[in-house]
Amino acid sequence: MKLRPIDAYVGLMAALAAGVFVVLDWSSLGALLQHPTDLSWSRHPALGLLALLALGLISESRTLTITVVKSAGSTSSIIFLPLLVSIVLFGPSPTVVFIAVTGVVGEFLIRRKELIRAVFNSSQYIVSTFVAGLVYSSLNGQALGLDAWQRTWGVSQTVAFFLFGIVFLVLNHGAVSLAIAMNEGVRLRNAWLGLVGRTGTNLFYDILLSPIAIAVAFLYLEIGVLGLFIIVLPLFFIREAFLTIIELQHANRDLLTALVKAMETRDPYTSGHSIRVSSLAGRISEALGLSPNRQKDVETAAKLHDIGKIDAAYSDILRKPEHLTQEELAVIQSHAVRGFELLAELSSLSKNVLAGVRSHHERVDGKGYPDRLKGDEIPIEARIIKVCDAIDAMLSDRPYRRALTLEQVREQLVIYSGSQFDLEVVKAAIEGDLLETHQAEILLSKGQTVKELTPPRTGRNSGRQPANC
Repeated sequence: MKLRPIDAYVGLMAALAAGVFVVLDWSSLGALLQHPTDLSWSRHPALGLLALLALGLISESRTLTITVVKSAGSTSSIIFLPLLVSIVLFGPSPTVVFIAVTGVVGEFLIRRKELIRAVFNSSQYIVSTFVAGLVYSSLNGQALGLDAWQRTWGVSQTVAFFLFGIVFLVLNHGAVSLAIAMNEGVRLRNAWLGLVGRTGTNLFYDILLSPIAIAVAFLYLEIGVLGLFIIVLPLFFIREAFLTIIELQHANRDLLTALVKAMETRDPYTSGHSIRVSSLAGRISEALGLSPNRQKDVETAAKLHDIGKIDAAYSDILRKPEHLTQEELAVIQSHAVRGFELLAELSSLSKNVLAGVRSHHERVDGKGYPDRLKGDEIPIEARIIKVCDAIDAMLSDRPYRRALTLEQVREQLVIYSGSQFDLEVVKAAIEGDLLETHQAEILLSKGQTVKELTPPRTGRNSGRQPANC
């Protein structure tokens, strides 16, 4: 069996993690078993590390799932905070043991991830912590919980502390981003931005919360292991609140997806249309170099672009095979605003998504609807959806015509660039194999193959105007 690059990468990371335990300073671990005479049993280093391990495992059991790119994701927990407390109290080597135990238990037993993912995540935790620990030691960072006579906190200790956190986060996020990029075939930049946030927000918040670890460490030195739980446990309640909010957002999006599917079952010719448009919109937005967050907005808006048609007022008109009257056309065109109004009541959707839904029938020449926007006045989400909507319609069978060929679709897109469609979006759509991939998705959803395609026949809307209602 051919070795994949991702397999080699995981193997390398596992080998590095194994090497860490060969060179680890085990003597510092022995110091945990000693009981300094000036410390009560509640501040025994071994008990303190065990308490941190308990907190770490609790945090690993309540993780947040982060969608990074497409179908790939990552998990986030507050393990970073106990990790920082450990480095301050017990130093680099015990902290490596801490992250190894919580990582292995979290990946293999709590989240039960597949072997290759569990091995990689556990290994990269160990390697990232070890390297960050070397930086901490090189800057004379102290283990305040082990030496009763050297509990001082100054500028050098502060620098060592923050550099430990920064190095760990950069290595951790970098290793995961590279794994996602290799496994999903996406740009490393997109994987990185999807993981850390468009402007590094996730990293910024982690660093911003770091001083809490210092307060936890000193409270432990004053009152023992109870101090760890007094400060850290409220953070778990905050995490639970975030989990509830995220679960509610996911529930809202799942409900909307179900509504879209229910709406499309009214017409067998449009079944799966919105999901396919969303998939194509994601690929085009990536080709355009949009940020991962903006790509998600494009995909969400594309999935929901026709949600306004859920209203019963559109049912009979959507199934009508003949030409529409002016009155019927006006009703159909109102679906963009109707969808916008429906979605505006959901606070979990961004303004970009709402704008994309409202404006997906605008034209770059200003002759679209509902607001007759022109050129760059049209949100990028809407310009992408406009092209994707037309592509899916042209490549799909309709009651009045068969699907167009790829050559005919390319021709239509080029002809109407600058009038109906944004030129840059069209370029991104026709370059590479995006159209071929989308055609294959349509045929797969119908249980067909490319070879089964029949030539298009003439009929209503079979001229040069793209079928895009």
